[in-house]
Amino acid sequence: MNKKFLGYMASLILIVGCTKSKKENTEDTFLGSVDTFTNLNKYKINEKIINDSIVSIEGTNRNFTIQGNFNKRSNKKIDWWQVVDRKDSTNKLKIQYLLFEEKNIVNQIKSYKKGKIDTLNSKFYLVKSIDDSLKYSFYLPLRKNKIISSKFYYQIEAKEYIQVCNKRFNHYECFVKNPNDNKVILGVFSEAMENSKHENDIDISEIYIE
Repeated sequence: MNKKFLGYMASLILIVGCTKSKKENTEDTFLGSVDTFTNLNKYKINEKIINDSIVSIEGTNRNFTIQGNFNKRSNKKIDWWQVVDRKDSTNKLKIQYLLFEEKNIVNQIKSYKKGKIDTLNSKFYLVKSIDDSLKYSFYLPLRKNKIISSKFYYQIEAKEYIQVCNKRFNHYECFVKNPNDNKVILGVFSEAMENSKHENDIDISEIYIE
C-alpha cells in the first residue's frame, strides 16, 4: 500500500467538510469488542512457521477458535484473521488487519450469523464492475448520528480524486470510472458524523482500499 498517499489522505480526512474542533473515533466500542475476541492471551496457541518473520497461528479456548498470520518482527497481526464459535461454526468473525505507520489497523470486519453476513454489525467493502464503471459499496455499523460527509478519496497512477458517496440504508455507494490497463486504485472511504455526546466533536470511520 502507498503509505505516502495514505498519509496524505489521513490528514485530509481530518478537515474535510467539517467546522468542528475535534475528531473522535466512533468505533472504540465496536473495535473494543473485536479486540476482546482476538486477544491471543485468551487462547491456547499453536504456531506454524511460514518464513523467517511470519507464523501461522491457531488458537482455542472454551468458546472460540482463532486463526491468522502473525509477523514476529513487527509483533503485529497481518492480513485476514478468523474467530469461530465452537458451539456453532456458522457464527464467526473475519477481521482484516493493515499495518499503517507502524500501527495495527482493523480495516474490515465481517460478522457472520448462521452463515450469513450481518451487514448492520460489520465494516467492509465490495467492488463490482458495471459497464465502464466500478461500483464500491461501503458497509459500516448502522448509527443514528447526523452525517456530515461521506467521501471516497482515491488515487490512480499518482492522480488524486474525491468522490461523494450516496447513502443506501446500511451502506454507501460510489461509482468510479474503470481505469484501463488494469491500473491499481488505492484509496480510503471516510464517513464523518456528528457526535451525539460532545457538540464540538465529530466521529470518523474509515475503510482503506488496496
